[in-house]
Amino acid sequence: RRSSDLRPGKPARPRLPRPAAWGTAVGLIVVSLLLTAFAVIAAFEPGVDDGNQAFVDTKATQEVTAAADNALKTVYSYDVKTVGGYKDAVHKVVTGKMRSDFDKFADTTVSAIQQAQSTAQATPEPIGVTLLTDDRAELLVNLTVSATKNGAPQESASGPIVLHMQKVDGHWLASEISDR
Repeated sequence: RRSSDLRPGKPARPRLPRPAAWGTAVGLIVVSLLLTAFAVIAAFEPGVDDGNQAFVDTKATQEVTAAADNALKTVYSYDVKTVGGYKDAVHKVVTGKMRSDFDKFADTTVSAIQQAQSTAQATPEPIGVTLLTDDRAELLVNLTVSATKNGAPQESASGPIVLHMQKVDGHWLASEISDR
């Protein structure tokens, strides 16, 4: 610096921030106030209550899981020796679309079981209850079906399914299956 830059007797003027700097500061203050308001609201009103009680209501989760296990075993397990009661047994555990789909093919299925002298054993392995309300549930299940035909083991089929359950007259019934 040169000595002429510093003039004795003349006070230095304070430099004010540029207008753009004020805009940034005001913007940051507004953003922080909005985030604070959001945090306060989220603390007192966490989430949206969609009625999903999966794993929150342990008893209801266990109840629907047991009903799903029973329904899948009833629908996909059969024995040629007891196939006469198969349709009635399935009607006790299904409703809605699943029941109407079953009814379309029940006679053909029973006839095929008898002709092939086949048996099947379903093994549902629940992965989780993804939705549970007072009258609806959705479960992700890995379903394995092992079969025999004329006493000879057949290739097993296995894969994940989404099972929709519906509560009818206080009982959980299978209403639809979606492959995943």
